[in-house]
Amino acid sequence: MAAGLIQPGMSFAGAPVHFAPLASASLGYARDKRDTQDRRRAVPGLGPNGMCGAGPYGRPISIPLYCQVVTIDFTGKTVLITGASRGIGRAAAILFAEHGAHIAANYHQNEQAADSLLDDLSQFGVTARTYRADVADPRAVDHLIAQAVEDFGRLDVLVNNAGIWTEAPLASMTDVQLEQMLAVNLKSIFYCTRAALPHLKQTKGAVVNISSTAGQRGEALHSHYAATKGAVISATKSWATELAPDGIRVNCVAPGWVDTDMSHDALTEPDADKHVSLIPMDRPAQAEELAGAIVFLASDWASFITGEILNVNGGAVLCG
Repeated sequence: MAAGLIQPGMSFAGAPVHFAPLASASLGYARDKRDTQDRRRAVPGLGPNGMCGAGPYGRPISIPLYCQVVTIDFTGKTVLITGASRGIGRAAAILFAEHGAHIAANYHQNEQAADSLLDDLSQFGVTARTYRADVADPRAVDHLIAQAVEDFGRLDVLVNNAGIWTEAPLASMTDVQLEQMLAVNLKSIFYCTRAALPHLKQTKGAVVNISSTAGQRGEALHSHYAATKGAVISATKSWATELAPDGIRVNCVAPGWVDTDMSHDALTEPDADKHVSLIPMDRPAQAEELAGAIVFLASDWASFITGEILNVNGGAVLCG
């Protein structure tokens, strides 16, 4: 018997433990074909014969999620991702689709990359559409959200991923550079979340924002970028408490260096080691590693997590 497994006859907080059969329980892992007994041992709170421990009033005494769902499953749900044609957004779209989600993929200009994403998504048997829109334009965003909901009939997850990263020393930073950064990286998440809000209320959905380690520690020569990403973190925490009564969870992923098109030049320049040397894990992240964090926060596995900033940076920035 696995250590720590809840048994009939045990008590919890002075109350007896009861067991009730699982209704429509999924005991399998997406890529794990171990026998039922082994899987049962791997699931906290799952008792003998597939029974789930319950305390007074029938409430589960361990993590209720594990008593109901083991696999991450987005079947029948719609996920809208901004900036989805490349990099982190693309990797997230593919991983969501792999777990059954229908995908509304926003892109700004690169139609070829968007078409390529659709080709990649076709293997998963889900519905996927691309939407060209500038998320820095509130009218374009309103149309994007409305069209996606009309096409899919619902919206369950919004991933605010679109962003830019440019160098601009403060002494020479132009108003245009500042306004563009604010519009794409910060204003866009307000436009998108505001437009999606009525639909997310209906589905008790989730929002995942993408920030950066620059928003936590600052970044010389990129202060306008760092300021927007710090504001994304503050918006995440503000919305988490504001929208919790509506059943909407809001979380954030904060990457460090990620090997994508946006950072390619910096990571391949002659002195690129100056960046990697600051990462204890001695390499930049891959986009797929960020996708895993995004999908997790949007899933039922994170059903009681909101307002969290999940750092995916190889140990480069350690924030409590």
